[in-house]
Amino acid sequence: MPFVKVNIQEEINKLKEESPEFRKAWDEKEQEKRYINNMCELLMEDYGISRDTAMAAINHSGLLESLKISPELTAHIPDEAWAKTIWEGYMK
Repeated sequence: MPFVKVNIQEEINKLKEESPEFRKAWDEKEQEKRYINNMCELLMEDYGISRDTAMAAINHSGLLESLKISPELTAHIPDEAWAKTIWEGYMK
């Protein structure tokens, strides 16, 4: 049985065109992902830590749960103060 090649991005785009609910959910998750990646980069730069350690600190901080409860938080740009709070909380 041959393998079938699927272009994931095309399939996602098709779903986004067909379903406004899917498009809304996808766009919200993309915004959340960018926010988390920005926070991760900030932690890596400020504290010279690996991506894995930065993600562990973010997971430990409760930030992900906060974003699930209040997705509008992603409208705020992560800053040094947030990074410091997350890192200090992780190091306790």
